Amino acid sequence: MIRIEDLRAAGLTSDQIAAVVEASEHRELRQNRERQQRFRDRRNANSVTRNECNVTAVTLPPPPFPPSLNNPPPLPPTTLFPNSNEFGAVIELGPTRAEQERELFRRGKQVLGKNAGGMISALLKSREYDLALSRAAIETASTKHDPREYVAALIKGGGARPKADRQWLNGIPGII
Repeated sequence: MIRIEDLRAAGLTSDQIAAVVEASEHRELRQNRERQQRFRDRRNANSVTRNECNVTAVTLPPPPFPPSLNNPPPLPPTTLFPNSNEFGAVIELGPTRAEQERELFRRGKQVLGKNAGGMISALLKSREYDLALSRAAIETASTKHDPREYVAALIKGGGARPKADRQWLNGIPGII
């Protein structure tokens, strides 16, 4: 690492110091790029295709440089097919929560209009982040004359509350 005080003590001008610092930064960036490329080359050389069924695990060599504490390298997979059971049958996984939420917002904007993102997130919040209830509300709103008004009423507090919230007027849990 270059210390600016040492360069000043050596009698360099500020332009010369700037050039030296810039050159050292470029050298460090180039070395980092070369390390990353070597790591990618080794990882690609050791990758296994799905057609090689007799291989059960992939082991990667250690990276060419020590990992930093803030950004450790990814762990190698324990099996070739993470979505399969012990007999090799592929387990079909349903859509993730992010995909379901994306689909809710897509359908909500289709029903309520292009600028309905905030209304959809308020609906999701009023339904305690239950995607199924929110999606059902959007689908019900699609059958109404004014879907935005219907969803606004749901957000405000209309519609059925969850069973856990139903209480007698004096606070005893039960059916209203």
